[in-house]
Amino acid sequence: MKSVVWAHRGASAYCPENTIPAFQGAIDMKADGVELDIHASYDGQIVVSHDGTLARCGGGNVNIEAVSYDEIKKHPVPGRFPKEYPDVTAPLLSEVFELLRPHDMLINVEIKSGWSYDNIKKLVAMTHDMKMQELVLYSSFDHRTLHCVRTLDASCRLGALYGGEDIPKAAEYAKALRFTELHPYYSCCRKENYITDASALGINVNPWTVDDEDVICELVKLGCHGIITNKPDVARKVIDSLK
Repeated sequence: MKSVVWAHRGASAYCPENTIPAFQGAIDMKADGVELDIHASYDGQIVVSHDGTLARCGGGNVNIEAVSYDEIKKHPVPGRFPKEYPDVTAPLLSEVFELLRPHDMLINVEIKSGWSYDNIKKLVAMTHDMKMQELVLYSSFDHRTLHCVRTLDASCRLGALYGGEDIPKAAEYAKALRFTELHPYYSCCRKENYITDASALGINVNPWTVDDEDVICELVKLGCHGIITNKPDVARKVIDSLK
C-alpha cells in the first residue's frame, strides 16, 4: 500500500498554517489529506487554529474561547507570510469541510486537551450532519478525549498522538483502547518491530512531522501508513518515486 501524505496544518511550509490558502495548497500539491487543529469560540463555533490564542500567527492576544467568531474574523493570522497573505483569517471547520469534500480528501482533526464533552459531541454531530464521517480521523494527545469520541461514534478512526517517549507495547495499547492509528513523533518508528507490530494488529502508523526527503523515504520503507508533513509536495515526490 502506498503511504498517505498528510499536509500538516495544510501546506504550512508555503502558506499561513491552518488557513484556507494552506488547505488549498494541500489540494494543489496532491496531498491525500490534511491535518488541522481546532478550538471552540465563545459562541460555540469550531475554529481551526493550533493555539488557543491568535498571537503567534499575527492575530494579537485574542483568546479564541473568550470571544465570538465574528471577533476572531477581524484579526488576520498571516503568520510567516504577512506580505503574501495580509488578510487571511482563521476559518471554521465547516468551511474546511466544504473546501475539501469535493476532493475526497482525508481530514485529521486534532482535538486539543481539555475539550468539554459538549464540544466533542458538537464536533461529532457536525461531522455526521455534513456527511464527512468517512473522511475524518480524530486525533489527540489527550487519549481520554479519544475514548469520549469513541462513545459517540463506534466506527470512527482515532489516532493517538504522542511525543518522543514511546508508549510501551504501543500497538497493543492502541488495540485495547479501540484506536485505529498511532501518531508518534517520527523517531519512535525506528524502534525494532514498531511498524510490524502495529500492522499485525491492523493499526496504522502516521508519524509527525517530517519534511526531510531522506527521513520520509526511510519511514515509507519501514512501512508507515502515512507521513504528516509541512511539505506535501516533497512527500508526494518521494512516495511516488518509491511506488
